[in-house]
Amino acid sequence: MTRYLLYGGNDRAYEGFASSVLHEIYRANVQPVVLSCMFSVADDKAEEKFISWKQWWQVKGADFRNYTLANKIDFLDQLERADVVFLHGGDNDLLIDSLYKYQNIEDHFKGKLIIGSSAGANFLARAFYSRSYGGWRPGSGIVPYNILVHYGVSEQDNPINWSTSEAAIAEFNGSNPKDIVRIHEGDYFVYENY
Repeated sequence: MTRYLLYGGNDRAYEGFASSVLHEIYRANVQPVVLSCMFSVADDKAEEKFISWKQWWQVKGADFRNYTLANKIDFLDQLERADVVFLHGGDNDLLIDSLYKYQNIEDHFKGKLIIGSSAGANFLARAFYSRSYGGWRPGSGIVPYNILVHYGVSEQDNPINWSTSEAAIAEFNGSNPKDIVRIHEGDYFVYENY
């Protein structure tokens, strides 16, 4: 079974995030090998973001056998050794363009826990609402749902006009609103593929 966790973004700002994600990680493997994919940030910023996350996990008491920064050259080999893959948030285009270069990436995810936050969740979804594009964009379709991350965040914190977004949802989705998953920051959606 492959288990996908799609988080709403801005994770570390929410007190319950560490305990919820660690519960899910340890459920998958007691001493996991975690691959931290920072392809959603510029290459020259990835190491800095990785170190910030590594220190944060240590403060939260994480006990990973190995916590590794993904790199684009060895990514598929790294995936094979990983128990858990964390697709971090950031720039949708950077992440999606990077991951689309790997053919049949879903096959490399089999049997693992795959965590996608914000841009990572958007990549995994069938389609996602993009504030920056003002509409719906296709994801990889690995998780067969359309999603909205950062859902319900105040316009002061994240300038999304939710009434406009809800109209876009209705237009996009027609009469089947169950097909769109709205994921609040600090919350997550689980999809299991057997």
